[in-house]
Amino acid sequence: MLIFDEALNPASLQELQLRLEPAHALGPVRQQENRLVISLSEPLSKHISYTVLLAGLQDCSGNTTTAEAPLIRPKSAQAGEVVINEIMFDPEVDEPEWIELHNPTPHMLNLQGWYLGLREGQLRSTLALADALLLLPPQGYLVLTRTAAALLEAYPETPSHSLLELPNLPALRNSGDTLVLLSPSAALAEAVAFSPALHHPLLATTKGVSLERIDPLRSGLLPANWSSASAPAYGTPGRANSQRYAPMAGGTQVLHIAPEVLEPTPDGVADVAHIHYQLPQPGLSGSLHILDASGREVVRLANNQLLGQEGVFQWSGTSAAGERVRNGYYIVVLSVWGRDGFRQKWRKTVVVSSWL
Repeated sequence: MLIFDEALNPASLQELQLRLEPAHALGPVRQQENRLVISLSEPLSKHISYTVLLAGLQDCSGNTTTAEAPLIRPKSAQAGEVVINEIMFDPEVDEPEWIELHNPTPHMLNLQGWYLGLREGQLRSTLALADALLLLPPQGYLVLTRTAAALLEAYPETPSHSLLELPNLPALRNSGDTLVLLSPSAALAEAVAFSPALHHPLLATTKGVSLERIDPLRSGLLPANWSSASAPAYGTPGRANSQRYAPMAGGTQVLHIAPEVLEPTPDGVADVAHIHYQLPQPGLSGSLHILDASGREVVRLANNQLLGQEGVFQWSGTSAAGERVRNGYYIVVLSVWGRDGFRQKWRKTVVVSSWL
């Protein structure tokens, strides 16, 4: 199955040029909205990497597509290969609940016949994810929700192809519950207990904040393996979690500023400093201050807030009052702390050059 960003024009199938390399016999091809379903005259050989070569296909806007893509033979998902990765159980008013699944493996997985359920001692309810082929790409995400349009409105950065609309998705209790994944044989493959107690204690409110799994390879039943999603969206459906385990490579800088010389002039060049950070562990809170050369605070860009393990702030060379600062050296100070007692502080210099 090939999935495209736009709905396809069925009439263009007559002009479709399609083949596999290495050569392999193809059967009939059919179109389903933005998907092209390719049937094979015989099964693909194992341990061979194929490439799909396509030309002549048009979308409904008249754009003609010429493309090539790798073809991977999917495998049936096994226990431990699919995890519950993020949960929005107490959304804002008029926003939907959602559950994100993640495939941390290098394999294309098929979730056909899998079930999602709620458990309270015994299974309370179950819902089939799909009776037909349901693919979850390597390192990919699948977001389960009752209303895809409402989710995209609330989280416009969510890739639409990662959504699976399930009108009968079980309602999640705001007080907490236990989610389970069942294999086609009804065997328990994954269990996650969620509750407001897993949220970060510094949050003024947890409404509209998702719970993110920190490490997909550790048990979802460990409370320490969950954290609140960080600002600005407080949720990352269909994308990498803001609170995820990401070991820092050797030599990685915690603070990196670009450009290091700020020239806020009308030409629009180098007029904003992008302050990138990558923290040594997830789930940290912190503050980010800009100080002048005498150590006086000029502006505070973050104040006692939950930070993602990596992110970026912007400074345009203005004070807390919105006034342009004087030329000179300024010090960016990032202070972080964790619930386990971890505390650390980093400093980096940025220069403000002349104004025109």
